Amino acid sequence: MMQSWRQIAVNSQYKAVAQLIAKMKLAGHPERSNELMERLKIQYYRRSAFIDELSKV
Repeated sequence: MMQSWRQIAVNSQYKAVAQLIAKMKLAGHPERSNELMERLKIQYYRRSAFIDELSKV
């Protein structure tokens, strides 16, 4: 049970990061946001839920 609560918390953090990157893109920084997403995808390549959230941006 505790494991599932932790997973929900982690997934919501992934979503929050993706939303911040989307806001950065809309604020007029698409190049920087794309660069950041690529670096995060490389760094966290084993976290498929995070990669999924980043691909929605």
